[in-house]
Amino acid sequence: MINNQEKVLVVGPFKEDLKGGIYEVIKAFKDYDDNIHIYNTIFSQNTFLNTLFFLLSIPVFLWRAKQFNLFHFHTSVTGSLYRKSILIFLLSFLFSKKKIILQIHSGKFIEFYEENLNRKKYINFIFRKSNTLLFITKDQYNYFSNLNLKCDLKLIKNPIQRRNAPHKNFNLQQPLKILFLGKITKQKGVYDLIDVANKLEQEVRRNIEFLVAGIGEINSFKIKIKDQNLTNIIRYIGWLNPKEKAKYLKSSDILILPSYSEAMPMSILEGMSFGLPIIATPVGAIPQLVNHKNGFLYTPGNINQLASCITYCIKNRTELKKLSTQSYLYSKDYFIDNVYDELNQIYKQLL
Repeated sequence: MINNQEKVLVVGPFKEDLKGGIYEVIKAFKDYDDNIHIYNTIFSQNTFLNTLFFLLSIPVFLWRAKQFNLFHFHTSVTGSLYRKSILIFLLSFLFSKKKIILQIHSGKFIEFYEENLNRKKYINFIFRKSNTLLFITKDQYNYFSNLNLKCDLKLIKNPIQRRNAPHKNFNLQQPLKILFLGKITKQKGVYDLIDVANKLEQEVRRNIEFLVAGIGEINSFKIKIKDQNLTNIIRYIGWLNPKEKAKYLKSSDILILPSYSEAMPMSILEGMSFGLPIIATPVGAIPQLVNHKNGFLYTPGNINQLASCITYCIKNRTELKKLSTQSYLYSKDYFIDNVYDELNQIYKQLL
């Protein structure tokens, strides 16, 4: 924990009704240390109203800024970045001695950066106003390390709650429960679960149950399940609050995330901490989390490979215990106390 005189303000989305990876990261730190100071940057789910309230609140932010020496911004892409960039510019202009950390959370940040030359110049300008850039994927860290940004770059982990070692049984007499946690969108690959359910052999289909939790294109997803007569295999269980999520993570056998794009997904980290073997795609930081010792990686959108992974799990259930043990062991590096210590070392270097 940093000295109370060395004050840090965390800047990012922080409202109780919010859902998303950045909120989960900030909340994990807040739950661990209630003394953390946070400035919320989301005021409404309506884009116009949120932008209006954000602009109107800038004087409040600048008034609060006088109390702090270091600012830790958490950002994604598009509006998230542009909002934070306004605050970063104002801080650097009005309070030149203040220190700024900018942490990137989006798995699509390189694509967003490269998409437009003027945007690239603007992001470089904002990066140079920051003292330290934090990345959660090695690809992004390596990419931006090769640019002459004149600021410090570091890798950081996403934090999860510390848990005791689980004891998974993988009951041979019950269908394997395969849990998906995430937004119901094509980018997350959730519709691939429908395709793979149709692809699997009957014997395998009788021994699995997909449990899908999240928000997004709920009606579209449920209609597709019903139209293809898969309601007995794929079950949408809604958005889960923290207690419900823990319950399903504890009772499930495997966590699946068939994403086409990711950064460092909290769902995989949480699944690992509950001892779940992981089926996922090698995008973003996922290869840092998953390998053959704790799960399976397959090419995004390759239904045949996904079907092979699931079939192997059904036919080799005794092997899942080893994967489960290793998943938990890997997750320990991401326990909140370990990550918090790493973050505080970064803070102390700037203060």
